[in-house]
This record gives sequence, structure tokens and C-alpha cells, in this order.
Amino acid sequence: MFGPLWHGTKPRGAVLALVAAIAATPALATTTTLTLNLSSLPTGAFTNPLTVDGFTLTPGLGFSSTPQIVDVGGVYALESTSNIGAGGADTLLTMVNGGAFSMVSVEVAALGGDYGTWGIAIASSDGQIVYGSNYGLPLSTSFTLQDLTSVTGLSNQTSIDLDPVSDNGNDFAITAITVSYTTVDVPEPATLGLFGLGLAGMVAARRRQTRRG
Repeated sequence: MFGPLWHGTKPRGAVLALVAAIAATPALATTTTLTLNLSSLPTGAFTNPLTVDGFTLTPGLGFSSTPQIVDVGGVYALESTSNIGAGGADTLLTMVNGGAFSMVSVEVAALGGDYGTWGIAIASSDGQIVYGSNYGLPLSTSFTLQDLTSVTGLSNQTSIDLDPVSDNGNDFAITAITVSYTTVDVPEPATLGLFGLGLAGMVAARRRQTRRG
């Protein structure tokens, strides 16, 4: 199996050549799509960041109301704690270890029975609202899937503002927050080192066999 490596080549050079070849192997990119499991979070208002499935929900307190996690018949959702009108409950979604991600879809509902235009606002990293209230989208009283893959402002973002707006006493909520992100797998230096040591051992063993012969 390794015969050609030794023929006309110094063993040490062959080892280095193999390690270099492995190191030059193209990195593999993997795209992961997941729906954040909000049911793993405690219900109620939160003023400190919550972590779920490698992502962080951070309340954007100040001019907005406090966000909360609610259980709606077994469906856990993000909504505002108070009727603050268009201010809503700014909640910044980021990856725990940083990095870019994209919004794939969400499910939204007007739990108070309102079909009005103010309901959900979703903003990109620069704060520009790219989906929701500014577009006057009507909402159903039951959770309805909203496909966001065509919204360019929600692709490859490092922070996305999920903003359930409370207006006219109605509870607008967001659930089934689905995101996607890409990770790159590269050979670990430790793995390459072990592989090189293994080949070095094979070289030494071959030298001993040669001397005995």
C-alpha cells in the first residue's frame, strides 16, 4: 500500500509530503438549518439574555418594552409584556460564539384577535426593518408560517431584531424561529500531527526491517 512512497524517495520526505497533502485538503462547508426550541426556555418576562440552541435572545431594553416567553396551548412564543404600541419588545438574536446566520422563517399570530397592520417587526444588523409592521402585513389569530428566505436583509446577518409589537391591547407573538448558518470543517493540527507520527513510526519500522535484511 505504501510501496510507491518509499521508492526513490527519502522516507522523511514522504512523510512531510503526505502531511502537506492532508493539510491542503479543501475545507468542507456544512449548512445547518434549525428551529429554535423555545419550549426549553422559562416562561415569563426576561431582562437578561436567554440562550437556546447555540443562539442568544437579548432584550433591547430602553425605548422598548420587556419581552417574555409565553405558553400558548403548548406553543412557546416570544411576545411583548405591555401595550407600548409600535415600540414593541426589541429582542436581539445572535449566535453565542458570534458569526453570521440567516432567517429562514417564523410563525406569527395576533393572539388578541386583531388583524391590524401593526404586529411583528424584524430588523437586520443595521437596524433597518425589513419585515413586518412597516409593510402593513395582516396577522391571523393562529400561528401562521412566514417564509423569510427571499428577504435579503435577513441573510448573512450577525444580529437580527425580533420585535413582537403590542398594539391596541393585542398580543402579537413570534414562534418557530428557524435559522440557518454555515460552518467550515478544517483538518485539526493535532490530527495531522498524530498522522505524521504514525507515518514516522512506519518509516522507522521499515528501516529496521531493511537493516535486518
